[in-house]
Amino acid sequence: MIKWKIAAVAVVALLTFGCEEIPPPIDYGSGALVLRDTNYVLPSLQEPAQDKGILIEDLTGVRCPNCPDAAIKAKNLKSNNPDRVVVVGLYTEQPNNLTFPHSGDEDLRIEQSTNLYTNIYGSPPLPGGGVNRKIYSGQNQINQVHALWGSAVQNELPLKSVVNLKVEVQKKDDSTYIVQSKFTFNQAMSSQAFVSIMLLENELHASQSTDTGDNHEYIHQHVLRTMYTPYNGSPLYDSPELGRVIEKGWEFVIPKEIDLSKASIVVLVNRNDADNKEVLQCLEVKL
Repeated sequence: MIKWKIAAVAVVALLTFGCEEIPPPIDYGSGALVLRDTNYVLPSLQEPAQDKGILIEDLTGVRCPNCPDAAIKAKNLKSNNPDRVVVVGLYTEQPNNLTFPHSGDEDLRIEQSTNLYTNIYGSPPLPGGGVNRKIYSGQNQINQVHALWGSAVQNELPLKSVVNLKVEVQKKDDSTYIVQSKFTFNQAMSSQAFVSIMLLENELHASQSTDTGDNHEYIHQHVLRTMYTPYNGSPLYDSPELGRVIEKGWEFVIPKEIDLSKASIVVLVNRNDADNKEVLQCLEVKL
């Protein structure tokens, strides 16, 4: 069965130029194989830029009593903008006193979440996080308190995407999936574009500290379970020009402990400059 989620569709004219293709599978370094890697330039754009996706990353810990408030804020923002907002819960390994699991619970912390917490967000107090990894007016860092997420989302809602994205997810067998994606640049970039691929899982039961005590019936949503790229993305294309199209395909194995009925794949395009980590587009596709 094939599922589609489209943030933008570029019509590929028969007359294209600058085509390059790398046909053999490539080890992607995170348990994924690159099956296809092709790029070309459209003679003209046939489709308008689509609405920009909005990524909310929620830095959280199971012993952080204020973190459920941030989770509620993210949930409400997604509920109000279901086709635009993608929420990712980053269960970091630091600080340990707010993040180590309760007795008998699964450890939701992973290395990629910790790397994002440390290297993208600068190890802020929990709860923390941000919207599209942007530094907004009046701020000097990507991290924002969750009370500011709503205004950041409002800032992003009118925006169109720099890159149009189409994603197809196909089940190969009980544990193996193939992701085919197409990236079409509506604007030229003067720096490298990166692609990040995340695996999320919903409805995970694990105790959570709250301001009224430990809730042993707490259900965690949008939990980052692994990434199939480095935490800050893999190079997609260096300084893509207007009309540049990149088509990539990956094959990867879902860890056996993941409930596929509650899992989804997030694909995002991001910058990785020293002073700019902005997420340019993002899509979430259920498995």
